[in-house]
Amino acid sequence: WNDIGAGLTPDGYIVYEQVIKVNDSEAPEFVIPAIDGCIVDTDCDTDITIPYPDILDQCSANFEVDLSGDFGDFTDIAGDITIDDVVPGEYTVYYVVTDNCGNSSYDEVTIVVEDCKLPTPYCLNGIVVEIMQTGMIDVWASDLNLGSFDNCPGALKFSFSPDVDDIGVTYTCDDLGQQPVEIWVTDVAGNQDFCETFIVVQD
Repeated sequence: WNDIGAGLTPDGYIVYEQVIKVNDSEAPEFVIPAIDGCIVDTDCDTDITIPYPDILDQCSANFEVDLSGDFGDFTDIAGDITIDDVVPGEYTVYYVVTDNCGNSSYDEVTIVVEDCKLPTPYCLNGIVVEIMQTGMIDVWASDLNLGSFDNCPGALKFSFSPDVDDIGVTYTCDDLGQQPVEIWVTDVAGNQDFCETFIVVQD
């Protein structure tokens, strides 16, 4: 600009280049889908699928997903990871999700692997008991077991109802004849099933 007289007049122009950088500084958000840890097979183990997270970030097109924990380390996974023959227990998996700008988010999930298969009850096809001189007779639910079993190791409990403490019944002279009963079998994980049979009470 030149100062000519009382006014200003332009005599050229200036070119200036400005670089504007837009940076993503927000860590990506993600959600870990539910993981099924139920054992329903005859073997006391199951295959566990560790899912690829649902990533909610809108800035990056690609993400690096790393896993670590009780099942080992997995770097830059591209999808679900399957772990074979996992036995009952609690397992922890740590997730790290990193976007294109180097921002990372962290989360962890506890996977509970448990026996969900019902035990297999087998009952004797009835038993006969006799009232004693005391005027009564005690019968235990386990007396009617005929080889019940479960897919997982551990002692089974036998009862006359879903109440695991209902293990015995007392019959008196008022109970003569055939008495229908249910024998409930409970495994270590608390799963229950039952079979029906009867007790013949004689004098």
